[in-house]
Amino acid sequence: MLYVHQLLTAPASRRVAVDAFLRDEWLPAVAHEDGARLAWVAYGMDGSVAPDDVCMLTLVRDAAALERFGDRIRSGDLAAPAGRLAGMVRSQRVRMMKPLRYSRFEDAIEKVPAEPQAGPTAAYMHDFVPPIPGQNRAYEDLMAERYMNLSDSALSEIVLRASCETVAGGGPQPEHFNLSEIRSSEALVKLLVYEIPKEHKQMGTWMWEALGVRDQWTTRLVRSATWSPVR
Repeated sequence: MLYVHQLLTAPASRRVAVDAFLRDEWLPAVAHEDGARLAWVAYGMDGSVAPDDVCMLTLVRDAAALERFGDRIRSGDLAAPAGRLAGMVRSQRVRMMKPLRYSRFEDAIEKVPAEPQAGPTAAYMHDFVPPIPGQNRAYEDLMAERYMNLSDSALSEIVLRASCETVAGGGPQPEHFNLSEIRSSEALVKLLVYEIPKEHKQMGTWMWEALGVRDQWTTRLVRSATWSPVR
């Protein structure tokens, strides 16, 4: 499985139009070919560092399906809608990624709905994490062995849903992408208002050890679209 991660910026005046276009035109157009599905769509939260962000994950079955997907955008049935989308946003950044072994995101295209799914939104932490050079596998191992075994109380209702990394040449640098669901309003308030307890940052804790393999990241707070196929 491969993930096409798209990060768009849409002016506030066009947000409603972009949302309607993605729901009513882009989603069904992508699903017209059974090797690709638009799986997850979210928007930057008001008051966050990037409220104009539109974040999208498209699942592509394999390399052959990816080649077909690219051909469709360049000169096939997706060329015209892709052009319309480009005209509605300020910028587009694309990363090609593959799931890491502990990712919990849906990885079967057949299980991703090919039509909008009405329901409540969910809040997420959207993190790009470039490991220290040469530490990609060490970071993956530490995440699998330490982070994924943290207790519910240590996670504070912020649960990792997807984790993947750029393939060779698939982004501006080797990096991991972590998508964590914030499962309650109380967890969101704690995240925004309160400092992380000192005992969670001491030597021997996950946060301390992780700094040995990654010491920078970019976090966005986003909210899933009301119609996103996967939440």
